[in-house]
Amino acid sequence: MGPYTSVNLNYNLTWIVTVDAGFYYYVRLHFCEIAYPFTKVNMRVFDVFINNQTAVQGLDVIAYANGGGIGAPIYLDFVVFLPNTSASSQQDIWVSLHPDIDSNPVYTDAELNGLEIFKINNSNGNLARPIFQSKQQTVEPDWSARHCSAHLIVSVHGMEALEATKSDSVKLRHISAITIKQSESLVIGVGGFAKVYRGEIDGGSTCVAVKRGSRLSNQGAHEFQTEIDMLSKLRHRHLVSLVGYCDENDEMILVYDYMANRTLRDHLYKTQNPPLLWKQRLDICIGAARGFHYLHTGAKPSIIHRDIKTTNILLDGKWVAKVSDFGLCKAIPELDCTHVSTAVKGSFGYLDPEYFWKQKLTEKSDVYSFGVVLFEVLCGRPALDRSLPEEQVGLSNWALHCKQNDMIDQIIDPNLKGDISPGSLEKFVEIAEKCLASQGIERPSMGDVLWNLEVALQMHSNFEMGESSFNPTLISGSEGMMSSIVVNGDSVFSDLRSPKGS
Repeated sequence: MGPYTSVNLNYNLTWIVTVDAGFYYYVRLHFCEIAYPFTKVNMRVFDVFINNQTAVQGLDVIAYANGGGIGAPIYLDFVVFLPNTSASSQQDIWVSLHPDIDSNPVYTDAELNGLEIFKINNSNGNLARPIFQSKQQTVEPDWSARHCSAHLIVSVHGMEALEATKSDSVKLRHISAITIKQSESLVIGVGGFAKVYRGEIDGGSTCVAVKRGSRLSNQGAHEFQTEIDMLSKLRHRHLVSLVGYCDENDEMILVYDYMANRTLRDHLYKTQNPPLLWKQRLDICIGAARGFHYLHTGAKPSIIHRDIKTTNILLDGKWVAKVSDFGLCKAIPELDCTHVSTAVKGSFGYLDPEYFWKQKLTEKSDVYSFGVVLFEVLCGRPALDRSLPEEQVGLSNWALHCKQNDMIDQIIDPNLKGDISPGSLEKFVEIAEKCLASQGIERPSMGDVLWNLEVALQMHSNFEMGESSFNPTLISGSEGMMSSIVVNGDSVFSDLRSPKGS
């Protein structure tokens, strides 16, 4: 991928191949470690995804080659099914690689040496693409047999079959009937146009989150389509995955991976959940920042989320942060486009004041909203709390006031007292304050925010281990200049502050 660790963690190494829908495809991936220093087991370990579904987790080429060492080639084979849809007679096969940090490899990297894709003829011996016909409205759907087409990925080497997704996957008939009936006991959240329920697929073996709305809401229909369009094109460790959708007969249903630990907000205030430690909060903020940084610099065209808040940062079973709710997203159409003129949308308490007054949306609008999230994480209180005195209602203004008057210690979440190292706290507050600058040009890029959060985490880790802390200067601006921090001769963070591309 590249020499910069934090850059590699922010992106997937991705290949996209457009093929005819309605066929099975034989996919062969070739791997071979051919260069030093990748000569031993656990030097480079990575995950392989096909159409946003995990195909191989923790692939170590050296280990897989049974000790063949450098120069020993291997290959993995899969069969992928791409169904016909009402949207297009062609679909994409995505093959993505991402470093597997859970294995703690020596190098955070991934590599694919070769990719082969073969079309498999259907039962009639036909290799021609399907003739596209527009869909017609039918009778009220029967949920016992309701379905959306499925992408099926099967490893030829006997790995379990995976029902994967591009944008319209899983058969909704597998979702439990009680979920479809909108049982209030299964409500796990409320979206912009719908409630979110806990559901099941694969005979109850897999939990999913099901968002169901109605086309009676014009705004809801627009957000529904935007979410499908965005998540069909985006692949990243820190973005929530779309399992499937259904848009027939005035129904709007989105199916996502189930996030076992719910939202970030569920662990900050007004909750019975145990309080998060400072290191956990930093890890979550860093994960979310990586997701937003990918939207700004890795997606093509760049995407502005426009609704960043703690309820839109989800946590999976391993506490990995996942950005969610893409219904209000806006794409920046051109490389030299500095902003998008649009009606103001978002959530009060998180809105960029410059965007609110000028109706000019930029990536720095997301940075402002994320700054509010950072102070929520630090203070353990909502962005808006009308039960407080007037000057304290809005967290952004109150936090800035406390920072400017050396009162930050008075608004920190009491659960964090004694858990935060002084240097880490100072760095965290510095970057959060920068995010809330009144003018977008004065705010850091999301890449700069990510870099400084990683610094705060490293400072806290050093403090816990009793090591001498270091205090690099705050990075701000979006020049994308090259720099490095060296401690005892070893690079601690990526040299590239504002990487571009995917």
